[in-house]
Amino acid sequence: MKNLQAALQSYLDRIGRLGAHLGSERPVVKEDSLVLAELLAKQVGRADYLIVLALVVLFVSYGLAVFVVLYVRHDPLALKGAFGALLVFTIAVVKMLRGFWSQKSVMNVLIVILNELSPEDAATVVDALYWKMVTRNKRKS
Repeated sequence: MKNLQAALQSYLDRIGRLGAHLGSERPVVKEDSLVLAELLAKQVGRADYLIVLALVVLFVSYGLAVFVVLYVRHDPLALKGAFGALLVFTIAVVKMLRGFWSQKSVMNVLIVILNELSPEDAATVVDALYWKMVTRNKRKS
């Protein structure tokens, strides 16, 4: 979510709604929304690439696990280790996939919001989303 948070932060800084610029807001124009929508579209493409890459890695790991199971099928301790490693690796990859997927979903929704709502309403939504993300990240720390 760091890339999404950074993009929203730069947008809010551009329109004068970030903490340092409070009180110096300027009218939000359609160009501001288009700049953020283009940036988010690029990041959605990157997220798509990362999702496909994670799925390929997951499939390769399953293929490797099948090979190991067939190779050491007579050693129960080695089978136990192979299945344990596969489980841990699968959990890690699925957790990464979940993060990519949720970030991609938020970016897709934001792109629609930026294109469909008025620039002022879109800025209000982005502002609320950004500050929710910031406060959530502070609670995790």
